[in-house]
Amino acid sequence: MTGIRDLAIQWYRKAFGAPAGSDIRDDGFDTVLDGNTAVALSEATIASHAVLGGTAPVSQADSVWRREVKRGGTNLFGETLSADAADGPRGIVAATTGLALAGRRATAFLSGPDAAAAQDLLLSAAGKHAPLVLHLGTRSATAHGSASGSGHDTAHLCADSGCFLLFASNVQQAVDFTYIARRVAEDALLPGIVVMDGSQTALAAQDVRLLSPAQVEGFIGPAREHIEAPTQAQKMLFGETRRRLPAWHDLDEPMLTGAIFDEQGFALGASADRAFFDDHVASAAAHAFDDFARLTGRQYDLVRTHRTDKAKIVLVAQGAAVETAIVAADALRKHHKLNVGVAGIHGLRPFPTQVLADALVGAKQIFVLERTDAPLSGEPPLTREVRAALGRIDTAPPCRPVIYGVGGLALRLQDVIALCAQNPGPTADPVFLGVAFDDDAAPQPKREVMLDALRRAYPDVSRLGIRASQDLAPPAGEGTVIIAVRRHADGAQLARSAGGLLYRLQGGRVRSRPATDWPGVDTQRTDWLVCGDDAMLDPGEDLRPDVTLDVARRHVTLHRDNARFPVPVEEVQAVDEALLGGLFGALARGGFTDVSARKISSTRREMLEDMDDNARDAVVAAFESGFAGLTASDPTNPAVEQGHRNDTTPTAVRELRRSDDHVASLPRFWDQAGVLYRDNQADRLTADPYLATGTMPPLSSTFSDPGGSRESLPALDTTLCTG
Repeated sequence: MTGIRDLAIQWYRKAFGAPAGSDIRDDGFDTVLDGNTAVALSEATIASHAVLGGTAPVSQADSVWRREVKRGGTNLFGETLSADAADGPRGIVAATTGLALAGRRATAFLSGPDAAAAQDLLLSAAGKHAPLVLHLGTRSATAHGSASGSGHDTAHLCADSGCFLLFASNVQQAVDFTYIARRVAEDALLPGIVVMDGSQTALAAQDVRLLSPAQVEGFIGPAREHIEAPTQAQKMLFGETRRRLPAWHDLDEPMLTGAIFDEQGFALGASADRAFFDDHVASAAAHAFDDFARLTGRQYDLVRTHRTDKAKIVLVAQGAAVETAIVAADALRKHHKLNVGVAGIHGLRPFPTQVLADALVGAKQIFVLERTDAPLSGEPPLTREVRAALGRIDTAPPCRPVIYGVGGLALRLQDVIALCAQNPGPTADPVFLGVAFDDDAAPQPKREVMLDALRRAYPDVSRLGIRASQDLAPPAGEGTVIIAVRRHADGAQLARSAGGLLYRLQGGRVRSRPATDWPGVDTQRTDWLVCGDDAMLDPGEDLRPDVTLDVARRHVTLHRDNARFPVPVEEVQAVDEALLGGLFGALARGGFTDVSARKISSTRREMLEDMDDNARDAVVAAFESGFAGLTASDPTNPAVEQGHRNDTTPTAVRELRRSDDHVASLPRFWDQAGVLYRDNQADRLTADPYLATGTMPPLSSTFSDPGGSRESLPALDTTLCTG
């Protein structure tokens, strides 16, 4: 294996920019990556095949895998990486299942809607005992409309597919669960799904320690090696030993899979699955967690507990919300003297009923944070699971579902703190975080008329929502640096590059908030980057930047003294690197880093190890020119910090005479919603019946002219029609 390890070290250096003289330590390699890149590269160390074609937010993972294939890469076991493209999500799951049944170590990257479209194929993969691992980046399913943000609805759909599910809270866990899921899948002979929140993990750049080649080899073996069959049922099927990935499809030993059964035969087979295969998953996961901890020092379990001992209030969460809940619990103990603990669910399947029940003993109130609602079902899915666990406690505390983040709405620390501080009571009705159902100070008369009508018809609905003020959020920790990158369509890489360089220079923790909305053509987007010490988990929302990097205007704003620095670089290909250099020049001049300019420049050069010398010299020169070429300019230009406000009413609204409250009324839509966006008060929107329909009145498109470019209508060329 020595030759393979040498190849692996070379691969790590190329993939992650490790300098040629560096030592890839036995305990791993530290870097900054988004979740998509991290899991794709981790899979490339052990898997040989990936079926591509997943949609946002996981499409970046496909790009990373293709890049490794193009390089002619091999995994740690010397197997050449390959990629297959499938037509749609059903094709992805079918092809990945076929590869796994043929004894190939295969993977795929799916969005939430992708997984929802292939539920029957996931059931089939589980029933055929295909030991594959899929990666699911959550995205809200289409309901009254579409949204680009995270949602857990499709993850809960997958929970009843027969696959086991591990839910990562951050990029580090997404990487570690990749290997753990692979180990469990090949031990239990069942498919596994590693779930990560789309915008909070899959797209977010975070610090991560990747496994070293020695750790991977000590935890996962080649697909073709023979292992001792772990259960009596498997010994009956394969003998005392079996191939790590059995070849159910083998031309040398052909047999039929997926046969058509009569009712009795099918029922017997389904019952046998539970007894002889499914019940082994929990013990396989426990062994995998323990072996992984011995190799890496990172101990996991199906439930992560934080200060639950003697806690009076326990927040139950999954995914990225676990870190938010932990920060909120600590703040509540420190500032509000409330004993709050957290139970983070990592194993959605098999569900850790007994472990969770043990963690909740003694609590007086349980709040279950749900990133989905379940209309007409009474309770959301995670709450139903938690309530079943509470049934094992003699005196079960009240349990209330808390809906948050639907459609990608941010889970704010201040809302979680307000939830526990106000404690809206033990009823089973859901409460919605970050959402208001009423606005007592609505300044628009026509909005007030609508709100008053809703108050009379639904007198209790205002108590369903909690939207707290910013002052409840705990302050950023000492030494935390907050960077905003303002951009249009381009510039998404700048925040990740800045995070990687800062981490190389200072260590600590890195968290990012990438822009994931669908703005108009002329709308500016903001990526956030937060760097702090090792104690930082969730930096919160409603961030205030220390430094702003404006890609469109090509300048850096240092908010400590409001100085603005233009970056004097003209070459298009060098602009991004010069802006990155300008950002670090501002950080150095503002006292946010005490690293010397020479060290910053040399570290940036080390990160570009995979480039040829001439290209690297040009990039570093652009970086240094941005760093050194900052000159102060007029800091009073308000157009930099905020857009131009237009107080006029759109012409289409003024010309229409319709004044009723019909859902299709454009004046009604403008008076109740449009004026809030015009006045930059969109956060004052409240839940109302009009929003519930997901409809837009005709002519609402006239409210905005993207870039002033609407000069003609598209023409239909019938000669190009194919349907």
